[in-house]
Amino acid sequence: MTNKKHRKPSNNKISNLTNTILSILKKERNATFNYKQIAAKLDVNDASSRNQIIKKLAELKAKNEIEEIERGKFKIINNTEYHTGIFDAAQRGNGYVICDDFENDIYIASNNVNKALNGDEVELYVYKRRKRGKLEGEITNIIKRAKTDYVGVIQIHAKKNFAFVVVDGNKMKTDIFVPISKTMQADDGDKVLVTMEEWPEKADSPNGKVIKVLGKAGEHNTEIHAILADYGLPYEFAP
Repeated sequence: MTNKKHRKPSNNKISNLTNTILSILKKERNATFNYKQIAAKLDVNDASSRNQIIKKLAELKAKNEIEEIERGKFKIINNTEYHTGIFDAAQRGNGYVICDDFENDIYIASNNVNKALNGDEVELYVYKRRKRGKLEGEITNIIKRAKTDYVGVIQIHAKKNFAFVVVDGNKMKTDIFVPISKTMQADDGDKVLVTMEEWPEKADSPNGKVIKVLGKAGEHNTEIHAILADYGLPYEFAP
């Protein structure tokens, strides 16, 4: 697994800030937010981050994507150009949205995926520009997760008091962060069933907990149980 950090330092440039702000405002369409409230959602409080948020709010207002209801208080503009569809993830983190409103799939670049995972029902904005002949868009909200339970191999970082689960398959773009207290005492290299609990706005990876230790990765029985667990099928029965 590549060396990943769960949170980025708050004095760095905030990545995907446009998508993040739009996502926050779209989740509560009738509410207004000022820059301090958005900063709190992002868990940042340094001057650099606040200035980035203020600048981005002004840019989004100028583009008529958000409106200023009162001085310094913003809300999303309900735009009829938003659509819904199913996200089909690719190996490199990008993907396509299958949308009934369009004849062809909508290309989504990796920096516009906005924490969507393969199979999720999503809301998206479609640009007027095209990418290699295809319409291009960005995901603005996750309507419904396709699944929250995943099978993968756990990697324990005991000295740092956390673990990551590397999910099986090639369509999960990120590992799942698990505190040591939620590993069910799994050993490093075990195959486990993990459930996603939340994905904080500024976190690189979703937070989760292990709900079943399936056994050592590579062992026959473990892999059989892993396949069944991944599809939600029972592999243990009461006497």
